[in-house]
Amino acid sequence: MGAPAIADKNLTASHAGRYRRSLLRESAIRGSSAEPLDELSSLNELHLALAPINRTLDRLARIKRRYGFDIDDIIIIAACGAINFAGARHDMPFAQPANVSSIAEYIRTPRETVRRKLQVIESRGFLQRYSGGYLITSTREWLSLMDILVPKRAT
Repeated sequence: MGAPAIADKNLTASHAGRYRRSLLRESAIRGSSAEPLDELSSLNELHLALAPINRTLDRLARIKRRYGFDIDDIIIIAACGAINFAGARHDMPFAQPANVSSIAEYIRTPRETVRRKLQVIESRGFLQRYSGGYLITSTREWLSLMDILVPKRAT
């Protein structure tokens, strides 16, 4: 599924032109000339924001198609991996398990929501529960998911 039609430059210009004309008509009816300019600058800001929003939505949709995870699952998986692999920055050769409380605190989400989502994610084999918490089962698969979520920039 492609980006919405509004992302097309020709359609964007066409929509903006029609919107501008309708604002001008409305302001003429109301007798105001200041408001349309404010609306137009907001419209331009909205158009500038659409491209990165569409890219983000596309990435989330690809993750959902590939893994079947919703946005809450993705956030929890990302947090679990961040906790698991935090020691890698300090050359620690092991992963630190992420318990429900640490993940909930990390993403500022209720513990019960995190616990329930972790059970679903574990049932799909992406995480494994141990006595100290949860660990990502495949670093390679986690990195693949993270690359879709936050693509590396070409340098």
